[in-house]
Amino acid sequence: MVRYTKAKVHFTELFSFVTACSASILFHAMFMLIKQVKVDRDLRVEAYPHFMEKKGFESYHSTSILGRIYDETEKAILQQSENDKQIRKLSF
Repeated sequence: MVRYTKAKVHFTELFSFVTACSASILFHAMFMLIKQVKVDRDLRVEAYPHFMEKKGFESYHSTSILGRIYDETEKAILQQSENDKQIRKLSF
């Protein structure tokens, strides 16, 4: 509850109250949107970007920033695994 002291609102209490109300309203609004939206079959995605790794769906090579980050990460992981294999071959 918000306290008033000589017409001043305690900011922390007000902020907590507003934050709690906002989170509740946002949750309910998102839930209602998710629950009620129906997408026609002809509007659905036909292919996903490769970085989503959707099994059983067609994909395309994305050149967006997420696609580039994914590609660089894959390269680094592959290079690290190759380095690990070389280290294992050299050790007795």
